[in-house]
Formats: sequence, structure tokens, C-alpha cells
Amino acid sequence: MMQEHRITHPILIHGILPRSGTNYLNKLILKDSSCEQPRSRIRENWYLHYSGHLMSYFEELFKMWSKPDWSGEAFSKEEFQQALGDCILDFLSSQISSSQKRLVTKTPSVEQMINIDLLFPEVKNVIIVRNPLDVAASTFNSWRVPVDVTISKWITGCEAIHSYEKKNGGSGYYLLRYEDLIADLPQYFAPCIEFLGLNPEAFDWDSIEKMPVYGSSDSGSKWEVNEKKEGFQAVGKWKNLPDSQNELLWKTYSETHAKYFGYSGFNQENELFPLPDRAARLEHGSHWEDIDRSTECPSEVIASSRKQDLKNGLKLVLKALRP
Repeated sequence: MMQEHRITHPILIHGILPRSGTNYLNKLILKDSSCEQPRSRIRENWYLHYSGHLMSYFEELFKMWSKPDWSGEAFSKEEFQQALGDCILDFLSSQISSSQKRLVTKTPSVEQMINIDLLFPEVKNVIIVRNPLDVAASTFNSWRVPVDVTISKWITGCEAIHSYEKKNGGSGYYLLRYEDLIADLPQYFAPCIEFLGLNPEAFDWDSIEKMPVYGSSDSGSKWEVNEKKEGFQAVGKWKNLPDSQNELLWKTYSETHAKYFGYSGFNQENELFPLPDRAARLEHGSHWEDIDRSTECPSEVIASSRKQDLKNGLKLVLKALRP
């Protein structure tokens, strides 16, 4: 008999990359009093990002536990996988105030998303994406990561979402664009609320519109909560990049990947096309599946990316160790 869930339908937020709006979306969902995030410092769960290691462990352990020549009752692989996922969720769910609350937890990564339905079949998943040009600009402003590194990661993230959408079937997740939330929050956020099983009428839309800005790249690498000022620029940040970084954007930007989510590319009017539906996205991304990308990303870009990831990780560790 599987262990009973401590909570009902936890909510997982996945951002295509850092600086894609996961903090904003997290705060929006937490406006519902039935939702809560853990009391611990774990503000980004990274459950799936590293799940490849867990799935390798699972495969080897399942082989040993399910030998046909052993006595005892057989058990299903799916049940075992979900039990592992339950253990992970139980750790965070034990850090919220009540089993009646909905756990909300986020990660600015879509790596290994294909493992969602294996580990967390009952979880409500929300994916948020943002224009790669602005993600690159915001990441550069925050941590001085070269924009070509971020664009390469964004392309990888786009393809990871495509792989997940192809495998999932379309029922277990909701896809949002950051720009849509900025343009018309009630129109684009209300359907997401309904998908999550929350009540749109319970939201105070006026107070949401006045929410402060959480961790904007305008503050550099500092994490600050600031009042939203008139003229705050959430869309089109890339236009203010230094010329050297803009040149890198032109060299690495992939219009075909941007169009997967309806982004228009280097358009001075910052035109945003409607988000294509799932069928259109799958058709658009189908030609990527047979492409060998192993030689497309220069080794110096990969090395720079890993070095920056290590630096960012060390900063987080040092911050957590401060008294």
C-alpha cells in the first residue's frame, strides 16, 4: 500500500531559465490563501533538474528488487517511481502550516522535465517562458553572464519543453508567457488559476496590480523587493544592452526557437504574436528532433557556462552560511 499524500495537488512552477518570471508567478499564486510555500530557505526546489541521477538510481534498484526468480508479490514500476516522488514532496510539505494547504514550489529550470509524470503524476505543473532576448539581457544585468551563453541555454530549454509537451499529452501542465502576464494579468492569469483548481473570484486583482518588484535585474545581483515605479521596464530590456552584447545576440539568436512560443525576434516594436496552441508548437518543433546539437555549441561557450554556474552556486552557498 502506497503512503497517503500529506497534501493535495501540490503546485510546481518551472521557468525556462532564471529571470523568466518564476518569482513573479510564485507571488501571484501565493495570493490565494489556500496556497503556501515552505518555511525553510528552500525557495527553489531543483527537483527535476537533477532527477537524471535519481532515475539512474531507480532503474538499478528496481532491477535488483524485481527479479522474477525471487519469492514474494510483484510490484509495479510506476508505483515505485511515484513513491520516490512522494518522498521528495513530503520533505517540503512537512514545512507548511497545514495539510489543507496547497504546497507551491518553483524552479527556474526545465531540465529533465520528461521525468515529471513519472515522479509527480498528481502534481499541477505551470511552465513560464520569457522572450530569450530579455532573459539574456536580464541575466547579463544581474550576473554579467554573456548573452550568447544564456541564448544557448534558452534554446536547450525550449527543446526540453518541446520534448515534455510531446510526451505529456497536454493535460498535466499549463504554459504561460511572462509578457502576457505583464500586458493583461486578469486575462492570462485567470485561466491558469482555474487550471490549478483555485478560484479567480477570490483574488484581489487591484492589489496584485500594485505588487512590488521582486528581484529585478535593475538591482544587479542583489535580491531586493522594490516598489514598482512608473516607467518600470519589464519587456524590451535587451534594447539597452551594450553594443558588444547586442552583437552576440545577433550571432546566437534562433528565430525558429523563439517562434515556438510566438516571439517575433529583433523587432523594434517588440511585437508579440499570440501563443501558438500545443498542436502548432509540436509541429513547429518536430524538425528539431533529428538534429545533432553536439557540435553546435562552441566549447568555450560550454566552459563559460559551467564556470558561471559554479560561481552562482558558490554565491548562494556563501549567502546561506551567513549568520
